[in-house]
Amino acid sequence: SVHVVDAQTGATLRRLTKGHELLCRDACFLRSNDVVSCSDDKSIVAWDSVTGQPVKRIKDAHEDVVKSICEVDGLVASCGYDGLAKLWDLRTGGSAVRQFNHRGQCEVIKQCGSSLFATAGGNDICVWDTSNDRAPVHRFRDAHARSVGALCVDADEDRLVTAGLDGLVKVHSLRDHTTVARAAARYAHECLCVAVAPENRVLVVGTARGLLDVRAREEKKHKDRKKTLQPPGGTFRHFNRGQGFAPGSSIKNLVVVGSNKTEHKRLAPHDEALRKFRYGDALDEALRTRDPIIVVS
Repeated sequence: SVHVVDAQTGATLRRLTKGHELLCRDACFLRSNDVVSCSDDKSIVAWDSVTGQPVKRIKDAHEDVVKSICEVDGLVASCGYDGLAKLWDLRTGGSAVRQFNHRGQCEVIKQCGSSLFATAGGNDICVWDTSNDRAPVHRFRDAHARSVGALCVDADEDRLVTAGLDGLVKVHSLRDHTTVARAAARYAHECLCVAVAPENRVLVVGTARGLLDVRAREEKKHKDRKKTLQPPGGTFRHFNRGQGFAPGSSIKNLVVVGSNKTEHKRLAPHDEALRKFRYGDALDEALRTRDPIIVVS
């Protein structure tokens, strides 16, 4: 059966049953808010999400297990262990519009553009255009050391994130078809699912041992250019800043000496004579003051 779950509360909103005879492998929402699913019984079922009843059922969609399903350019795309990826128009009959040969058991299919989708099976990943079923746009050969287990695309549809049974998460560019990060994340066990948040800051990876790893990317803080241009203290540039430099509040441990300097008190003539050890002149200067205190001291 297929369950429609509220992402915020975790409550089951609808249970879609009586559509598949065997294990259900994958399901997704369509633009019409309906649900489409695939199963081990080689069938594809479209569900009405309001009533919970199956609207259309395609029997023997593939010659083997139908492993993954998604929507691409208004069509339903599926892949299976028969090594084929097929496009279906649910508004018409039960025949495939196009089919693409992945050359090996196909595990995952994911939309990665307006008319592009990616298939993963074995160690290879293929990027296809819906208008060309003869050859892929690009094939990432030996993308992982073991089978590729999951695919996802970032919000800009510019990066393809893959997770494999080798425990690695890799990032590939959909523009120039290069591998941007060969080990964006590394795990001790097989990776079975991967997802990227809409703002491209959070990466979620699930492993075969039940680990759900959530990683958030820290935003780089841009430094103030004015602060970076201020030379550090004790350097040659610090002492050659020029007269027009105005220190701001961000500069610490900076002592500014004002123009009103404290003047030292001049010594009296008799004290000046005593400082120079001229005792006779000191007595004469003290008598001139006619101050008995100064004369006696």
